[in-house]
Amino acid sequence: MGKEELKKVLRLLAAGEKTINLKFWLSDNLEVAKAGWTIQFKSADERKGGDGKYFYLWIGNKEGGAKFKATTQEINWDGEEKNRRELQSEKDGTRQRIKYEEVAGYDSFVRFNITFL
Repeated sequence: MGKEELKKVLRLLAAGEKTINLKFWLSDNLEVAKAGWTIQFKSADERKGGDGKYFYLWIGNKEGGAKFKATTQEINWDGEEKNRRELQSEKDGTRQRIKYEEVAGYDSFVRFNITFL
């Protein structure tokens, strides 16, 4: 997802949407703010400033609460899915964060199917 797509998602969240789906290139590092909400994705890719082990997703809103759960997985170019995990966000400053361990080693995508609690 690019920044403009993420801005559309943030507008949906501001309008009360509780379920979203996000898909990032493994090497993406993005941070977007819109309508009182923020999303930041950090790659695990060491060439892109990552730690070589974890992908990070932060979501926050101006009220300081955006607790969520996510079904997360790595997706290969041919659509093969690996490393499916059910994760719960944790408070990190004023935002909520998910820390997802890279296992499959695909050079493609990470998908987060998110439900806000």
